[in-house]
Amino acid sequence: MLNTHKLLYVLPDLAYLAELLPSKKEHSFEVHSFKQFNGELIKNGKFIQKNIHSLMKKLEEDEYHVILPDEIFTNTIINAEKATEKEVKEYLKEEVIPSLHISGESHQIETFILSEYKGTYKVQLSTIQKSVLAPLKVVAQDQKIICLLYTSDAADEEDSVDLGG
Repeated sequence: MLNTHKLLYVLPDLAYLAELLPSKKEHSFEVHSFKQFNGELIKNGKFIQKNIHSLMKKLEEDEYHVILPDEIFTNTIINAEKATEKEVKEYLKEEVIPSLHISGESHQIETFILSEYKGTYKVQLSTIQKSVLAPLKVVAQDQKIICLLYTSDAADEEDSVDLGG
């Protein structure tokens, strides 16, 4: 069996599945296969469950890196004047996130440190309501598919959230 990395891009009106093979160069890949699936999958920021189910039935049991459009997430950039990344993460957890009146119970919350310059960290905070992700999670579990979730921006940084499956 080939050691492919499977990327599933889910967009409002279609999805792409790209299977990548590691190439001879470090940290680079070659496209092994590419498929397009047509159909409305997201409407008004929510998954269309029957269409997501139909898409997932076409996939093999495996692990997929699922990239979703940024518009279904709430994203913001925060400046944090802290000495270390650990202090930044504590600041976000103890002060910023509670001040937004969201919690891990109702939202999937991810933070990404984008850069640091002279003691100021730029941090992306991305959230999505768990109720929005529920149809994708249910179908993935039914089909025994493991989904690692990315926003389009987070995919660039290779930061993921395990949806289970």
